[in-house]
Amino acid sequence: MEKEGVILKKNDKEAGYFLLEVMFAAFLLFSICLTIFPLLYQLKIENQKLLERMIVTQKLYDSVVLFDKSISYSTTYSNWISADVVLNYEKAAPYWKGCARWQNVKSETETICLYTD
Repeated sequence: MEKEGVILKKNDKEAGYFLLEVMFAAFLLFSICLTIFPLLYQLKIENQKLLERMIVTQKLYDSVVLFDKSISYSTTYSNWISADVVLNYEKAAPYWKGCARWQNVKSETETICLYTD
């Protein structure tokens, strides 16, 4: 009879140890999830920002190369990226300056300028 009581006490201690182990594993899993998911989201946002910047820079370059230098004007493109891109061309002696302005995925205003002669 005493042996059975000792076995029960031993099982109770193991059960408590098992519960502590499960709680620690769950805490570790949630900590990893709460760290990894925001990082992955931030990487996705930054990747989108860089992609938009690359597209706008390429389109701005193409438009500056083909720009009619006899006039200065402003135009808006809505089909390049998810936001409207405003292009401005003006004389910045001795060069022409073409600038693109848009709202990125973080709702920040970005501006890129290229110069040509």
